[in-house]
Amino acid sequence: MGRLGFLFHIKDKNITVIYKEKLSQAVSSIPIVMIDASSLHIQENRLIAQIPKKEIEQQINREELLQKIVEEYKTEQITRAKESARRIS
Repeated sequence: MGRLGFLFHIKDKNITVIYKEKLSQAVSSIPIVMIDASSLHIQENRLIAQIPKKEIEQQINREELLQKIVEEYKTEQITRAKESARRIS
């Protein structure tokens, strides 16, 4: 299973993806909370990485808020387009 296939597989689960490298447009369009690792204080050793839970929660809340704003904007634009089309016809 490729990277995109894996992300589509986990999209309905309560999972947060933390990434180090810039995401492609295809990956970033998948509706999963994705957090840039550079925005977190990560302590790594050979086997594991530790991230303060509070930082992850703050980033998740930011991402969810941004996603909500984008969705509301899209809905508003669709509504406006439909209203304009009705006025024209």
